[in-house]
Amino acid sequence: MSSATVQPNRQYASNIPKYYVYTAFKGFGFGLFTAMWLIYLQQQRGLTLSQATLIDVPFWIAAAAGEIPTGIVADLFGRKTSLIIGAGMAGISAISWALAPTLPLIILAYVFMALGITFLSGAEDALLYESIQMMGHGEDYTRLVGRTGALLLGATALGNVVSGLLGSVNLLLPFVGAGLSLIATLVIALTFYEPRSERKADDTPQKSYRQIVRESFSIMRQRPRLRYAILFLTLIPLASFMMETFFVQPQSIALGVSVWWSWQSN
Repeated sequence: MSSATVQPNRQYASNIPKYYVYTAFKGFGFGLFTAMWLIYLQQQRGLTLSQATLIDVPFWIAAAAGEIPTGIVADLFGRKTSLIIGAGMAGISAISWALAPTLPLIILAYVFMALGITFLSGAEDALLYESIQMMGHGEDYTRLVGRTGALLLGATALGNVVSGLLGSVNLLLPFVGAGLSLIATLVIALTFYEPRSERKADDTPQKSYRQIVRESFSIMRQRPRLRYAILFLTLIPLASFMMETFFVQPQSIALGVSVWWSWQSN
């Protein structure tokens, strides 16, 4: 193997441990945020559960609407670019969400966070997969993605615990910590080596956003089984997640559970 080949392989290989650290900071940051967000809105901002629920609606609309266009950004400009944009948006919005002086600005920060998350989703797995492929170890992808999944869950759980501790001191602290942790993922993303940079340019004309959307709906119409599978895999997990998100935290507080112990509800 020539030295010219060994050097890129080392650069691709360096993405793997960086990706682990990136995943840990991301999980920890979102763990800090999700454990306290509803308690913060009710106790710090004085909102009712209905008002807090309405704040969450624009988040999910922005997340759903942003998936395709942000995916196109990753395809056109690279996975690394998409991760840098997403990590920066998520980190800034987490802090802004807690410090925003008015309800409209809170909603704006939340929408900004949703768009940041869409820049991350898909691009993360793609960067890991392409890095492994360029190293010539594609068979290791399943094993490595399993490890990162377990790491993400563990880091999120740790973030939940720390969020309860910080929230018992000051309800702003979990969100400041979340923002700093997510900004740390931005720093790590800047060091990733873009796998696509070594590929030959694809001469195939790029499809427009409208073409991609039209083709997606056309495939769903032609394949009813695929349509129902997509609806099932979207609505069922989302419904259970929404129930847990909106009711467990306030119910815990209503039962007299302290802020410190409320992390267990997540």
